[in-house]
Amino acid sequence: MNLLILFAPVFREFGCDVSHALERELKDEITIHGICTGGSGTTERVREGLGSLGGKLWDLNAEEKDWLENDTDDEIVLDILFRVNEPGAFGRILTSDRRIGQGLVSGGHVTSSLMGERALSKPQIYPRRYVMNLVSFIERVLDETHPDAVFCYAVAGAPAVCLAELCSIRSIPFLCLVSARLGNRYLIDTDARGRLEPVAKVYMAAQNSQIDLSPWINSSREELQKFRENPTPPEYEAFNNTKRAKEKLLPEIGRALVRTGKIIVFKAARTVLRRSSTNVRRYPLKEAWKRVSIIWRRKKLQLSSPFSDHVPREYPFIYFPLHVNPEASTMVLSPLHTDQIPIIEALAKSAPPHFDIVVKEHAPMLGLRPEGFYKRIKQMPRVTLVGPEHNGLDLIRMSALTAVITGTAAWEAVRLKRPALVIGDSPYLSIGEGIIHSPCLSNLPMKIIEALNMPPASDTALILYLAAIYRESFEMKSSLLWGNYLNHSERERSNASRVIAQNILHRINSA
Repeated sequence: MNLLILFAPVFREFGCDVSHALERELKDEITIHGICTGGSGTTERVREGLGSLGGKLWDLNAEEKDWLENDTDDEIVLDILFRVNEPGAFGRILTSDRRIGQGLVSGGHVTSSLMGERALSKPQIYPRRYVMNLVSFIERVLDETHPDAVFCYAVAGAPAVCLAELCSIRSIPFLCLVSARLGNRYLIDTDARGRLEPVAKVYMAAQNSQIDLSPWINSSREELQKFRENPTPPEYEAFNNTKRAKEKLLPEIGRALVRTGKIIVFKAARTVLRRSSTNVRRYPLKEAWKRVSIIWRRKKLQLSSPFSDHVPREYPFIYFPLHVNPEASTMVLSPLHTDQIPIIEALAKSAPPHFDIVVKEHAPMLGLRPEGFYKRIKQMPRVTLVGPEHNGLDLIRMSALTAVITGTAAWEAVRLKRPALVIGDSPYLSIGEGIIHSPCLSNLPMKIIEALNMPPASDTALILYLAAIYRESFEMKSSLLWGNYLNHSERERSNASRVIAQNILHRINSA
């Protein structure tokens, strides 16, 4: 078997462990090819970690360094893009890249990079060149490796999105690890836009009595009841909140000073040795102090809060939780709705006359919004902006309607028997009850009325959908993927790698 994997600094040792687990589960010859992000260090660690399993490896940083300068054969690349099953592949790839597509990011902070700076210097030329060269590169990788499947630890950037688009042309199974947004459960999805395709298929089959989900029905019923009695966010959200709570300004300043000293010594050594510095990051000092800057801006926001002290209750309201930006939740899952300001504006214009709009900030974005972002929201008629200290689940229960682009709040609202409206995309649309889809903003006035008048999702449908999630997912600590993988015990790492390998093989065999 040939498998192509997208490796990254957060999925380096983890990815190698999954590869060896695949070999053990398959009990047959397997070759792991890889595209490595994060520079030559990632590539070398992956090469070492794969050992005899390793096939062809590409250092993406080295590959892409000349893409902005060199044109591709447009005729060939355009032919590839036009063969993608769904129109708009170029725009989806462009939007998903936080550097090349940063001109499309309006509600958040983009990390400084030479690639991003150059893309902004010639936005009519460089972004197109990058995407066309990326498509050409991925096509060449697929030609050289002939993979039986492609696996990405996450779909959160242009390489993964491009892989998914080109796999669709070749009918190569594309697999990715995603959160089921239910506790600490994850699954291997076959849809790059996070629609939990295996769950949707099982749910539909169960509705038609083609699959028996009875072994999971009691657990699903208990889960639904427990959530209603004591609503809690998914485990990955709790993990991120815990990380953020540990942020302290003075210790972070100390770490920044240490990083600064190392950078100065490193640059001095390169100068003495007269070595080329073309591969040295242009913004190392700025990056060294990035966390300090973010924490400082958060402290300032706490002192001069732009948020309302209370939630207005004079009129019923539509609740809209702000998304992290840039993030896959919009840049990948809803590329046509990455700017949240027009969404809020459309809600304010479309809601019935006796309704307010309550917008809640997302805690990870404190200190990362652009200048004037909050002011623009607060100036909109009928709109109240509240801070992240407000409990989102309480706001769902208090509101007449929860509106999201792609967020988990819609899933929480449906389980709480509250109406929900999704503007972008969501796996929970497949439930078919208790949720309205309105991707076209001009239809919002009608869709809001429809959502307010619809009956809630039935417990029968929700329990069946939860059972489909249980059947298709597995438990895994979020910290294994988004924390420090090597800090976990060997048993935890081994179990996670084995379960992921088993589920990858199951998806390939079911394709």
